[in-house]
Amino acid sequence: MKYYFSSGGDLADEIDFSNYVFTPNNTPQTVYVYGINTDNHLAYCTEERSFIVTVLETPVLPDYSSYDNQNYCGEFTLPVLPSGNFTVNYYTQSGGDPTDILNPQNYEFSVDPGSQPQTFEVWVYAEISAYDESTDTMIKCYDEEYFQFTVYPRLLFDVEEGIICVDPETNQTFQSFVLEAGLDSSDFNVEWYLNEELVGTGLTYVAVEEGIYTAVPVKLTPEVPPDCNYAPVDVAVVQSSPAIASVAVTSPFEDVANAVVTIENGFGTYIYSLDEEEFQSGNEFFDLSSGEHVIVVRDVLGYCGDFTLPFTVIKYPKFFTPNGDTYNDTWNIWDLRDEYPDAIISIFDRYGEFLKQISPSGNGWDGMLNGKALPSTDYWFTVDYLYKGEQKKFKAHFALKR
Repeated sequence: MKYYFSSGGDLADEIDFSNYVFTPNNTPQTVYVYGINTDNHLAYCTEERSFIVTVLETPVLPDYSSYDNQNYCGEFTLPVLPSGNFTVNYYTQSGGDPTDILNPQNYEFSVDPGSQPQTFEVWVYAEISAYDESTDTMIKCYDEEYFQFTVYPRLLFDVEEGIICVDPETNQTFQSFVLEAGLDSSDFNVEWYLNEELVGTGLTYVAVEEGIYTAVPVKLTPEVPPDCNYAPVDVAVVQSSPAIASVAVTSPFEDVANAVVTIENGFGTYIYSLDEEEFQSGNEFFDLSSGEHVIVVRDVLGYCGDFTLPFTVIKYPKFFTPNGDTYNDTWNIWDLRDEYPDAIISIFDRYGEFLKQISPSGNGWDGMLNGKALPSTDYWFTVDYLYKGEQKKFKAHFALKR
């Protein structure tokens, strides 16, 4: 009985085991076992069987002892796996169970800044396998390495957020904000980034643009865990500005006068004060008295300044007392003087007879007609004026009291 490379027991195919070795390169190989039983009467019997020889090359992993029991600051990324005619992966447990394979997206191990250090365990498992038909099983050759490491957290620090002041029309900054890292200059420097672009270095930075700044500490000595660097921190700088505003006042001669402020431009948060009274958050003022008023619009986001709105509430006097005491001796609609200086005021008696025409910028009517004092009674008047580009006429009456 002998071993052959092919069926039939041909002597030319006999396997000489003295100089033939099965290797991964020449297998899998089918081997035939051929036997002959002869006697002296020239009769013989044969039998043949076969099997497959497969030789697998056992994977040999590199030495991972240099990673074992090491310490790192902030994060650690697993080294690149070796390549070969085998499968290799990182695992969370020993034994190469496919359910324990570590996802390549999780090859970086990190801990949150300011937290506690964590120790991680990793197994490297390499395997090559082949199917054995004779036993209907998979043959596996493998190698496994193990190491653990500890990741220490980076430190935390804060940078105060700030507000810059800009011109609401030109957007030019007129008041900057100083970002301060508050770190020891003998141990650290800081790189300042805006929109991922390096804009400055040093423990402070003068911000003149709105945006999210990133302060990246630079440790002047190497990190040696647990003596780790500080983690980068984001800090917001927002812009504010004085307001550009307008005021809408109730039409002239309304019995109840109101004013509403509209912010035309500006980046701030605004409060409002009428005639130096207490500031309020609302932009409306009600039941205003006749005459001149001033609304101050103040920025309280960055305290970048005030905007002043002078305006006039136009009403008319309901009476006058021309008795020579120099108080309320003449009648005029003084509120028209600034905004409607060209208005024409005509005065009539109760029967509609024209008495006098006056101007808001003049001295008014003293209750006289042709040198004669007119009696105490009601008198009527009309006002012709231009309001928002449209010619208007207002008519009402007032009292003369002696």
